[in-house]
Amino acid sequence: MCALIGLSGQVAGQVDPSRLAEAVGGSSRAPRLYDAEELNKLGLEDENAFAPESSGDEDIGEQLILKEIPKDQPFRSWAEGSMFWTNNAANVSSGQVEDFFWGGRVGFGWQPRITKNWFADVEVSQGMYRYDKSSALDFETLRAMASILDVEPRLGNVVLFAGIGYDRVTNDTLSNDLLNSLSLRAGAQRTFLLDRKQSINVSLMGDWDLLTDFDPLFRHELNFDLTYRVKLLANLSVNLGYRMSYLHYQRVDRQDLLHLVSASVVYTPTEWMEIYANGNFAFNDSSLPFFDYNTGTVGGGLGMKIKY
Repeated sequence: MCALIGLSGQVAGQVDPSRLAEAVGGSSRAPRLYDAEELNKLGLEDENAFAPESSGDEDIGEQLILKEIPKDQPFRSWAEGSMFWTNNAANVSSGQVEDFFWGGRVGFGWQPRITKNWFADVEVSQGMYRYDKSSALDFETLRAMASILDVEPRLGNVVLFAGIGYDRVTNDTLSNDLLNSLSLRAGAQRTFLLDRKQSINVSLMGDWDLLTDFDPLFRHELNFDLTYRVKLLANLSVNLGYRMSYLHYQRVDRQDLLHLVSASVVYTPTEWMEIYANGNFAFNDSSLPFFDYNTGTVGGGLGMKIKY
């Protein structure tokens, strides 16, 4: 299960396998939600629905912008490869080890429309990560999520969601289980369009464990996310993000407050490909001093995604 990891001939400590993915900028366990551009394509946005005011409005009345609504594309698949450097591979308070690691993830999702504003969402993905020097930390993550989404126009197109998620973390081989957990996840997301190039996304999610096969990691979690996005060019954008997570472990006396700051540059030469570079800094404050740590990570990757 959650083993003691030996690094540089010393015991670095007890590693939480459910939080190893923090090294790549945090791993939101929420379903895939809509960003500003997707809401526009669906015709659900209200910020830009009307033409700008003009002196002739009294004569011709208010003008509604009409545009063609594209056909729904409920299926999606993606593949991603990345490489990163981190100054604290094991997320520990002392005995930090710098390392390079690389990884990849593939996934498949299905998001059919149920009614005009309601959607189902099913997603399955598998990731694999390998370290250069700290091979004892090599891990894989399997994630499955089934949710219901409500794009609520009466609340300014807030996206409400609730669902069940399953996470499996393995070490080095897909058969060596570190953690299996089942949890209930619910929350809300709101995108604010500042103009045609800038947007702010705010989300709040609760994650309550229902079952886990390792009692010390049974916990409830609350996440707050804030992201600012600006499009420098039609296919080049910059994203600045902040996440605060409160983790309350239920079967041990432990509470953590995690702050994660990130910045990324994303280039999308085509609709199905993106190239990105990002940097992340995580600061974890725990009621158990052993789990206090700072971790910095920089790197980049290439991703491909197809909707159909």
